[in-house]
Amino acid sequence: MKSFNSMLDNLQKLIGEVKNTTQEVIFSTDGMLQVTKRASHISREVVHTYICYLSCLLLLVSSNHLETYSCIRDSND
Repeated sequence: MKSFNSMLDNLQKLIGEVKNTTQEVIFSTDGMLQVTKRASHISREVVHTYICYLSCLLLLVSSNHLETYSCIRDSND
């Protein structure tokens, strides 16, 4: 009977370790997901800013109006 109880105790310890490890993995994965979302957001902002900059530059070149330069200057502030 002692052997069975010992095996049961060991099993319960292992289950506890699995639960702890699972929680650590979930926490770590959630952290990586948040970092990935932030990086994605920053990348979208960079692309959006670059597209706006190029659009303003194309307007400036195609219209030959120097006042169009203000949209480029303002987007960099």
